[in-house]
Amino acid sequence: MRKPLFSWVMLISVVTMQQALAYIPPTQFITKMMGDKHGGIKKVRVRSEVIAVEEDHPSTGYRFKETTVYDGVTNTLRSWATDAAGNDLYGVIRGVTNMPAGVAILFDSNSAQLVAALKGKGIPVKTQEDFAGIDDEATRSIKEATSLARLGSTVAWVIGPRGESPQLWVEKDTFLPLKLIYAFPSGYQGDVRYENYRFYREFPFPRLIQVSKKPNGPVVLRDELIEVTVTRDENSQEYKAPVKDVVGFTAAGNSAPDGVKDLISIYYGSVR
Repeated sequence: MRKPLFSWVMLISVVTMQQALAYIPPTQFITKMMGDKHGGIKKVRVRSEVIAVEEDHPSTGYRFKETTVYDGVTNTLRSWATDAAGNDLYGVIRGVTNMPAGVAILFDSNSAQLVAALKGKGIPVKTQEDFAGIDDEATRSIKEATSLARLGSTVAWVIGPRGESPQLWVEKDTFLPLKLIYAFPSGYQGDVRYENYRFYREFPFPRLIQVSKKPNGPVVLRDELIEVTVTRDENSQEYKAPVKDVVGFTAAGNSAPDGVKDLISIYYGSVR
């Protein structure tokens, strides 16, 4: 018995859709698309409030304000934490050689530097050098540790093996980072999530960053955005605005409660 033409058309459509859904782009392409989102920026200034979370609820005791200034011309990041009175508590200066993966995925437009930062944290991004002598696309695809998964209702490319290994989750259509799993400096395997993106002069940035001390574990820190200023002209007054050079704990930082110092250590070991 012959099947109706409609049934064959439906079958072909389903197979075509499955093939399209099965395609996962190379990891180097994914990271390039991420970096392209940051192209042309000269300076980004971010202000936010970092809040300790206990049992999935913000703690009323431990929090601080942070200011981050990323210079796209020199690829340098300065960030400092202040208390409610405006006293500097702690600060860092990051450059090309020590740019954390969590910073690179939000600011860096240089795909090579972005890949280096991710590889440094165990995220298996593959480059042309990794495929030297391998011309077969099928073989290249097998060597890529990538998959397609859902984070809530969002579909994402996942770079990294399944389980609790280092991973980067990237939104499928926008190529915005959603989740980063890697070993924090303190030794535990952490989970950083980037949520509620908005665009500032065409520069995307999350309004909320949440940190867990283990993959899919309870949230211990919320980084709530206050404002973002994006500069695309290095001759502007915005670009020339002064920045602070604070490194390590200050005298006020050393005198802060242990809970605040612990919160600062978690934040600068995972987010900045």
